Amino acid sequence: SKKYEFGARYFFGLTILPIIGWVAGTTVGAILGRVFPDFLTNALAIGIYGMFVSIVLPKAKHDKVILSGSLISCIISCVFFFTPVLAQNVSGGFAIIIAAVVSALIGVFLRKPLAGKAGVVTGILAGAFLIAIIVFIGSAHKEESSTVAAGVSAGQLDNKVFIPLLIVMALTTYLVRMIPFVLFRKKLENPAVKAFFDYIPYTVLSAMTFPAILYATGSYISALAGLVVSLILGYFEKSLLVVAI
Repeated sequence: SKKYEFGARYFFGLTILPIIGWVAGTTVGAILGRVFPDFLTNALAIGIYGMFVSIVLPKAKHDKVILSGSLISCIISCVFFFTPVLAQNVSGGFAIIIAAVVSALIGVFLRKPLAGKAGVVTGILAGAFLIAIIVFIGSAHKEESSTVAAGVSAGQLDNKVFIPLLIVMALTTYLVRMIPFVLFRKKLENPAVKAFFDYIPYTVLSAMTFPAILYATGSYISALAGLVVSLILGYFEKSLLVVAI
């Protein structure tokens, strides 16, 4: 929203504020997670995915390339999640990276056709495929949701471990946002590179959200209900906080 040019130092200072917010929120969540009953902590787990949906969907609604890239990212993420060989040999983090980068690159190379009728067809086919996953594959794996939730609620970290991990997370979160400002001193003018950086936030959030959201609450039915609600509210471009609640 600034009307003037500013450099990397502006972002070095600006980014400290959300880092403090995330660290404080994580600390409060860890403390309350030991106080709240399991059913409530399981319910709160879906809030972050709801916010991801509300970030992606409003943009995807107006941009068919982002819509197609986000849906493709969800499909690739599902392939890694539901294929036993891949699930056992590729960590969840790397699966997200692969899904996000591949789908963003597809968007870059096919952005012209995807911006037209091809984007509508791709969106319909990808959406139908994801619905099939929800109905058939996802429900077949619904017993995993309670196992995952039980493991999360059972894992209590000692403060001697938790606090150093929190500090490392804060530094890492800060550095990955600031390093690009150090490496790239000029504006990016290449259309393909600019398009990649435009698409990658949405493909990352999509891969992080699906199919993980189906197993976020410990109940497949309640998680599916949360997904539907977040899609509806996200479509109508409600705020992050409203969707999460």
